[in-house]
Amino acid sequence: MKSIYICHDKSDIFHANQIKNMFELENIVCENLNQADVYLFIFSDSANRSKKVLDELQKIVSLDKKFLTLKYTDKIPSDELSFYIGATQWMDMNKEQSMRDLLSKVLHQIR
Repeated sequence: MKSIYICHDKSDIFHANQIKNMFELENIVCENLNQADVYLFIFSDSANRSKKVLDELQKIVSLDKKFLTLKYTDKIPSDELSFYIGATQWMDMNKEQSMRDLLSKVLHQIR
């Protein structure tokens, strides 16, 4: 069974919980930072300014595991954030894309 860790700013808890619930319905466990198989980062305006998010991304990158970025903003990542997410696979979450489409894309990446 695969497990995932969702890195997000505290103001993005609604999106993180939606995603977590979808994964759990697919028997993908949401795990703590050190034990997950795959990492999903929710990139938002608030995450772009968060020191805690930067700290988590630094730890995630050091673990050298699969890492996906889910983009909820049209903003450009800060220089600090870009250092960690610049080479990751990005998925744009726009108004036309449903959460089920997102789940399908992520499941394809981690299975």
